[in-house]
Amino acid sequence: MISDEDIVKLKREFAPVFAGREEFLEVKADVGVLKVDVSVLKTDVAVLKTDVAELKTDTATLKTDVAELKVDVSILKTDVADLKVEVGEIADKMDTLLTMTDKIVGGLEHERMENAAGNEILFRHTRQIQELAQKTGTALSE
Repeated sequence: MISDEDIVKLKREFAPVFAGREEFLEVKADVGVLKVDVSVLKTDVAVLKTDVAELKTDTATLKTDVAELKVDVSILKTDVADLKVEVGEIADKMDTLLTMTDKIVGGLEHERMENAAGNEILFRHTRQIQELAQKTGTALSE
């Protein structure tokens, strides 16, 4: 910032250069405007410094968050890999269960067919016994 002492020094230094008081007053007014501009610039620099400090804090927070996310992603990848293994094991067990169920169903179907055949034979024998009893005049008990 330009002080009053600096202005006095400038007056002495450049006094022969100025044609008169009017030019000197214009320069003095320009120096006053420059002082205001410098003050505004100082305020703007202070605001920028505050903004930069906030950005640094935000950046540090983001870096921490990203590091935490990387850890979380790593854990999730491990969990997904474990789940894939478990799903594979479950699929193998399901295949075994389906095979066993198919065998049981096949056995039940075979039993059903044998029972149907046995029922047919039993019905035929019952009919034959009744015919025989009728022809021989024998009474059958129920």
